Amino acid sequence: MGASDRYGIYSVGEMRRLELKPFAALTGGEIVRADELLFLDTETTGLSTGAGTVAFLVGVGHFADDGFVVKQYLMRDFDEEGSLLAQVAHELGSRSQLVTYNGKAFDLNLLRSRFLMDRRRMPPLGGHIDLLHVARRVWKGVIENCRLSTVEAELLGERRMGDVPGYQIPQMYFQYLEIHDRASLDPILEHNRRDILAMAGLLRHVSGIMRAVSREAPPKAPPSVSPAADEVPPPVEPPVPPPVAPPVAPPVEPPVAPPDSASTYYAGSAPRSGSAPRNDYVPRSYSLSARELYGLSTLYESLGDAAGQERCLLLCARSGPRSGAAAAFGIGATQRRAITRLAQMKRQQGDYAAEVRYWQILLDTAPGSGLLPCIGLAKHCEHRARDIPKALEYTERAIAIATRHSPNATPAAPLPLVERAAPAAPPALGERAAPSALLASLPAPSASLASPFRDERLMAELTARRDRLLRKLRAKQKP
Repeated sequence: MGASDRYGIYSVGEMRRLELKPFAALTGGEIVRADELLFLDTETTGLSTGAGTVAFLVGVGHFADDGFVVKQYLMRDFDEEGSLLAQVAHELGSRSQLVTYNGKAFDLNLLRSRFLMDRRRMPPLGGHIDLLHVARRVWKGVIENCRLSTVEAELLGERRMGDVPGYQIPQMYFQYLEIHDRASLDPILEHNRRDILAMAGLLRHVSGIMRAVSREAPPKAPPSVSPAADEVPPPVEPPVPPPVAPPVAPPVEPPVAPPDSASTYYAGSAPRSGSAPRNDYVPRSYSLSARELYGLSTLYESLGDAAGQERCLLLCARSGPRSGAAAAFGIGATQRRAITRLAQMKRQQGDYAAEVRYWQILLDTAPGSGLLPCIGLAKHCEHRARDIPKALEYTERAIAIATRHSPNATPAAPLPLVERAAPAAPPALGERAAPSALLASLPAPSASLASPFRDERLMAELTARRDRLLRKLRAKQKP
């Protein structure tokens, strides 16, 4: 494909403009260039990675000076597997970074097993970006599913018309082995070519989103003021800044039909090329919902970028309605999760004043989700502010919220998790115990197990903290 040819909303020239610095954790700590990436996708005779599954088609793609090159290595019969693996080894050694979609769980494991079965050594990989993990972190629960065709349609606007389903590909290849009609594999070759182009477009889309987020004006965090040793900071009004304007997507040019863009290589033969028409696309901008921003923050967290994670969480916390009837109901569940994560981050970073303010924001804007804020504020008041009455007040509020949300969990003293009945006397030597005796020796069901273990443990911890605070308070009040 040439630099002006398009796939979805991006041209090949736009795909080359990648911001790969955030992916340094996945590329061996190096900041790589676009031409160092190798996009790989396989088509196999089955959906498992066992010894009986063979990769009969391996497609690779990479950026070149004049565009994007797609090569497809096809095994016309099983005796050509060695030649196919030799070509794949050469391609893997020519680029330092690998990009796949579910390659960590499937493609690479299958190729390793085939190299081992053929007594070959697979070239070492410098780095590996699995875009399925990226898509799941950002768009899981936002779009229908995270299959590559769905992600491609929702994000790139490229909807496949007449594409062969993946589960039919093994059967189509087995039919080809019987009739040896090369034209019967054209739908598989086109499917593989589109998968590779979709990976290049998706990496460009994720890179553009991360670049747009990094170029946003840094959201203003609550002021970090150290509280006095004997008092808790007063309640802080939740920040109400104007909504963040979403980044504007680049202008979309009219679609251009791609020329011959894929080459199919056979073992010991010259390359052959072919082309296929594409359908119209629907542009999509970089504007992100609160759930996408939160998912993007988890992606930054997995990449070890705390600054990017905090930026996304702040943008997520400030998204949502700011006026009208919707604002009267407080903030949404995703915003609450973002503020909770921000408070936990600040505690890990040692910025306890900011942690307290985030907990206070949650109590003011979302009273129904005050369990974690009350626990966090109780810990702060007990261990850092040394305000035992205030810590006891927050603990009592946490117990009330936990009791209201879990009716079976009662604020009582900690009980043993399982109340075992006294075991029956063992049978005499040579005797067999009756089934009823075996049943009688099992632990009797306990009332404490009526509610989930998590609720019982939480209530036990809250009750223990309340008792400890009461003892401290009494000791402090003694003359």
